Amino acid sequence: MSAKVTSTADVQARSFPIDIKYADTLKATRTRISELLEDTLTSDGVSAICGASNVGKTALVVSLAASIALGAKWMNRQTQVGLVLYIAAESPSSVENRVLAYQEHYGLSIPNLVISGSRINLFKDTQGADDIIKTVKLLEKKHDEKVVLVIFDTLSLVIEGANENLGSDMGRVIENLDRIRRACGAHVSVVHHIGKQVDAGMRGWSGLFAAMDTVIMVAATKQGSYAEIVKSRDLGSKGVRFGFGMEAIGIGETTFGKVATACVAVPADAPAKGKGYGRVEAAILKFLKEHGDGEISKVAIVQHFNGKPAKGSVYRAINKLADDSEVVITGDKVVLASAAQGNGS
Repeated sequence: MSAKVTSTADVQARSFPIDIKYADTLKATRTRISELLEDTLTSDGVSAICGASNVGKTALVVSLAASIALGAKWMNRQTQVGLVLYIAAESPSSVENRVLAYQEHYGLSIPNLVISGSRINLFKDTQGADDIIKTVKLLEKKHDEKVVLVIFDTLSLVIEGANENLGSDMGRVIENLDRIRRACGAHVSVVHHIGKQVDAGMRGWSGLFAAMDTVIMVAATKQGSYAEIVKSRDLGSKGVRFGFGMEAIGIGETTFGKVATACVAVPADAPAKGKGYGRVEAAILKFLKEHGDGEISKVAIVQHFNGKPAKGSVYRAINKLADDSEVVITGDKVVLASAAQGNGS
């Protein structure tokens, strides 16, 4: 009796302890990447929008949420329209004021944008995630429309009891964020703060950055405010900047009869890269210029700062300067780009 020929499809149909997929089936089954925000956010991803206090994070995120709820372009990029659930855990009234200002500024209403001031806890157990999932399903049933985006503003206010620096704690938070993403088939985004050292990136455990599909850093400089994509897992947009400005819009009166205002983020030219560097990048450039045209090792640069800022911040700043073509890195050696060009490197 001849042996039965088993096809790849037959093998795939077998029960394995884990999900598997054979490489030779990928092309036939591959579908195009579904985007929530053109070239920026995937429809089923997890993202973080980070920045220091008072740089316009919430106003910018409100403008993004409103654009998606309306199906309007955001920063000249197309959006996938749908319901948006905005968990305004840090300051519900501030978010509401910014949404009101957005509607006043553009003379429209946004029924697809739903705001909640509830203090969800995504660390303690799964109840917070379950409440979000249930709310999403109820909204979809009521409005006969899909929830495409869930926003948590800010992350720290929905993870009460967690130590942001511990992988064991933040791993549980990431698991709940991903649980919401999978159950709802929506993009999940968190608004987050950066560390005490501005150039150190998003605050807390490094695994949080690794878990994100997209990370956007928001900054305000003398040259202007901008949001820069610093991580893009699937859409290849790392390094892209969006410039924006802030316009104060009247939304009523204060107790003492003055005009009450809230800010709306509006498109503007982004400051050119290489301008408005943070403290660490600026200090490295100054040190290299003082050192002259010769190469210097990364270790020597780190030692020069004597731990202030931390070694990790120095290395990140060196890499950022290289990305901006301010310096050239060869192995462990760093040299100013102008010197490298002059030496024919």
